[in-house]
Amino acid sequence: MKLVTFTDERVGVAELDREIVRDVTDLLPDGGGLLAAIESWDTVQPALESSAGPELPLKQLRLLAPIPRPRRNIFCVGLN
Repeated sequence: MKLVTFTDERVGVAELDREIVRDVTDLLPDGGGLLAAIESWDTVQPALESSAGPELPLKQLRLLAPIPRPRRNIFCVGLN
């Protein structure tokens, strides 16, 4: 299962072989984003897998960062 955040921070399940995204935002707790789905994964996963939400063409969507606003700053350092 591939989860994506798209236009207006909606959450969807991408089906890349069919080139569609099923909008599952309404199935998430408190209308939360992808972070809310991750935090309550055990509860949300069955609903997302069996969802028959609206199918949107992938080519017409604007994909956003998976978690547009993380709860805290993330710092990365690359060393060789």
